[in-house]
Amino acid sequence: MLKDMLKKPEKDSINYFVYNFFHECSHATDLTRGNEGIIRDGFYEIMHNFFWRDKKDTMLNEYANVLYTSLISGDEPMYYDRLSIYTRNNGSYGVLNLPGSIMCSAIGITEIELAKLKDKGREKLDECLKNKLLSPEFIINACEGSLNTIYNADQNNDKKNVALGLGNMADIAVIAIDERIRKSFLDNEKTEECIEKIYYDVYKIQKLLEVIDSCYTLDDEVYNVERFDNIEEILDRVRLYKRFLDNKDLFTNAEKGQIYNSIIYYDKDKRDTDLGKELIESKIKEEYSKDEFDIEEIVKKYHLQSNEPLNDNTALIEQVKKSFIKPTIKEKFKKVIGIEQEEFPMLPSVTEVLKPTVQSNMRNDIRYETPIIHDRSAEQQDTLRDKEESTRNENEDIR
Repeated sequence: MLKDMLKKPEKDSINYFVYNFFHECSHATDLTRGNEGIIRDGFYEIMHNFFWRDKKDTMLNEYANVLYTSLISGDEPMYYDRLSIYTRNNGSYGVLNLPGSIMCSAIGITEIELAKLKDKGREKLDECLKNKLLSPEFIINACEGSLNTIYNADQNNDKKNVALGLGNMADIAVIAIDERIRKSFLDNEKTEECIEKIYYDVYKIQKLLEVIDSCYTLDDEVYNVERFDNIEEILDRVRLYKRFLDNKDLFTNAEKGQIYNSIIYYDKDKRDTDLGKELIESKIKEEYSKDEFDIEEIVKKYHLQSNEPLNDNTALIEQVKKSFIKPTIKEKFKKVIGIEQEEFPMLPSVTEVLKPTVQSNMRNDIRYETPIIHDRSAEQQDTLRDKEESTRNENEDIR
């Protein structure tokens, strides 16, 4: 790590060191043992055998750890843009950046929320997903498998399987979004809020898929016509359901029941005979397919601080920097005499400290080099001076 760090510019190398330090330390929270064995192991499945560990790749755990590291060590926003779509590409797992964000949007958890769940273990993640999805275990396992495929294929420069993993993640996202729509109407709790969040998440997935082929320079297209149509079909459904929720007073209780039932048991292959859709369209005369949600407003409501700087690590970076820089002679001198620059900002130079001492010694040297006044009292000096004057006057009289 240090060799790599020293190859980088000073600022980048310090940030690189701090990031990797936090990343590796964060893995310490992966493993938690209890009386009956391992009770928590990051985003691995719970394991009750104390000595046994699953050896399969867990890029879900690594991706979450990357986000967690950014959360606790980064001094920049998690996202590049104000709409919280594109996350910063940190660490050696950058290949997971875009598919990881697609996964987060699909399951309805922001990257920051996933980071906060990471050290709480897989049980907490599963518990969170149970409130959002109809088949959470299937969805998260499929996402985990796609992340593993993408990372391993990238390590082997296998672009065909990278494309396969990305395509699988896109297809899983469509399934997960469909489950979230049906779950929101099944529970009938905060349905309007859920629909707004789902629209934003589909919008985000669409934007991520638009750049994914060029970012990975793939031969096999991921965001193809079929996947484009699937995304557009979901957006149309969300617009239709939003229009229904905004105009529920137009429908009788029996009609509402039929609409809810058709949404909960929605089947894409039977959409031409969708009674719920027909009922909604019969009461809504305007064209709903052109409706657009206010994405910026949704971000303000549900992702208020997601594009704010996460931490201010200026002091930490300075401390790390000092650890690798030899102190100057002046700094060593201050340390020896016990004076800190912060306590004495106007610390005098060495020559200024010695100057009064030199002058004092010079006065003493002059004094001791004068024989007339050396070791004589004031009275003896006066007597001697009188005799000298008397002798001088006598000589003048003689002349």
